[in-house]
Amino acid sequence: MKNWKIVVSIGAVVLAVALLAVVSMLAPIGSGYYAKYLCSQLFVSGREDVERIVEEEIKPTNPLFGMVSHELDREEKTVRAVTLGLFSPTLAIYRPEVGCTLAVKVTREELMAQVQGLSFDRSVDPAEWPRGSSAPIADEATEAMDTLNLAEDLNPPVITRNGMTLSTRRLKQVLDWAFSEPEDGRRQTQAVVIVYRGKLIAERYADGFNKDTPVLGWSMSKTATATLAGMMVLDGKLDISESANVPEWEDDPERSAITTNDLLHMSSGLDFSEVYQPFNDAPEMLYNSADMAAYAASQSPAYVPGTRWYYSSGDTNLLARILRDLSGGTLVDVQSYARNRLFNELGMNTVYFEPDPSGTFVGSSYMYASARDWARLGLLLQNDGIWNGKRILPEGWVEYMRTPASDSDGQYGAQLWLNAGRDNEEVIPERRFQSLPKNMFYMSGYNGQNVVVLPDEELIVVRLGVTHDRNNWNIEKLVVGSLQALGLREYVESLD
Repeated sequence: MKNWKIVVSIGAVVLAVALLAVVSMLAPIGSGYYAKYLCSQLFVSGREDVERIVEEEIKPTNPLFGMVSHELDREEKTVRAVTLGLFSPTLAIYRPEVGCTLAVKVTREELMAQVQGLSFDRSVDPAEWPRGSSAPIADEATEAMDTLNLAEDLNPPVITRNGMTLSTRRLKQVLDWAFSEPEDGRRQTQAVVIVYRGKLIAERYADGFNKDTPVLGWSMSKTATATLAGMMVLDGKLDISESANVPEWEDDPERSAITTNDLLHMSSGLDFSEVYQPFNDAPEMLYNSADMAAYAASQSPAYVPGTRWYYSSGDTNLLARILRDLSGGTLVDVQSYARNRLFNELGMNTVYFEPDPSGTFVGSSYMYASARDWARLGLLLQNDGIWNGKRILPEGWVEYMRTPASDSDGQYGAQLWLNAGRDNEEVIPERRFQSLPKNMFYMSGYNGQNVVVLPDEELIVVRLGVTHDRNNWNIEKLVVGSLQALGLREYVESLD
């Protein structure tokens, strides 16, 4: 009996040690995600309710994050997170103009030195949207919806202007649905903006958000990265057909065959696991890496470049570092280029494109912008890269972004999602959104963030939020409802 108790005790100790060892390996991801996300929500988005952010947005992402606690310094604008009060204390630091960055293998002083002298003009133009901040049609629609009682009004208001007819009854229904909470989960919509024929016709925001709140787009950032690549092509700085400029591959014949075009189409052939769970490449790169492009560059080749499409944030972050180097090589250089050549041109004054510790903007994941500014990016693509009569993307670049990557079954182009399906009459087209046009294209983020562009209908729908269970959000319903409100689709009463 005594020997049995000893064996049990030893077994318990071994199990406890093993569990602690596993937690210690997972802790950098847990502490890193928690610190980075909370820092950005507070100091980039300007939100105040820490408890709500932690309980409704961070902890539901992964059970690991429930083991993490934090220390917040509002004066220094930092968040320090630690797992189980012991493992992997990680500091996220806010820096003016660029947002929050994890201090991974770098000091606070080194990070602050990277942004020395960086300053942007974020003044607002009072002109009508999209050039400026005025939105008369959206304001008129909001006023009509505020006075609309769906249960009593038999003849709800209809707005007609410049040949545009808008049913505020249907618009109210679809926006109410978008911001409602299902019984079996949390939808957590934060912002919706609808643009038709280049005009802002409707918008709504959750408590704590407004038309100027920068909101995380997650992987919608990839499309902004491809847009910047197009601008560098126009400027003669980049030839996408050439081998990707990755110093780590100079003496590697196999990986040096990867072109920038392969990276844009996520067809590098690198062995990268885009799985957002511990012990996978994506979270390891994002939350425990001092140089995300270097992490991606270290991955082994698994396929011949250009032959297999695989969604990879690693490919995008390699592209981001190439763009940084072409702009001058520093964080200040690339941030200034992006601001002066793209964001200022479009009037996107709320953008923060957050960098990693090495000074490369995290092209895969970390762009924050208001819903209106995300809509501006969509409008640029809808207009074939022309803004206010000026071409700021090469002729044919948007078509290039919209051309399906080889082996993607028509669902992905160059850092842009598609609804084309398979171009093979012998196979049933596998389009994700069957009720929406084949030529629709869209940006998509981790928690149900979307910018949907229907070029023929001249419609753009933006939805931002934090939906953890994808069954609780359906962007197709929001887009179809918007079409119905404009009389472009047969009216259906129910949104269920």
